[in-house]
Amino acid sequence: MILREEIKETIRSAVVEVTDLAILDDDTCLLDSHLRIPPVAFLYIFDIIEKQLNFPVCDFFAKNTFEVMTLKNLTEALYYEQTLAVKKCSV
Repeated sequence: MILREEIKETIRSAVVEVTDLAILDDDTCLLDSHLRIPPVAFLYIFDIIEKQLNFPVCDFFAKNTFEVMTLKNLTEALYYEQTLAVKKCSV
């Protein structure tokens, strides 16, 4: 199981890799217009995250609102999804 800190660093490094934008604040909304992240960049960001974490990350969008798009909330949502996936496999 991947630790929260590893998930957070994976998200942070994917954002940097795609956008060259270093997100320092855990509560900064990645959708804020001042960050100027084009919507298409999120496809690449989530592709990188999915490959590095080795489980589908986009499933949680159906269960969350735009408020999930902070580093802190994404980390928690992905950690929770991972926990659910592990539980399903162990049953």
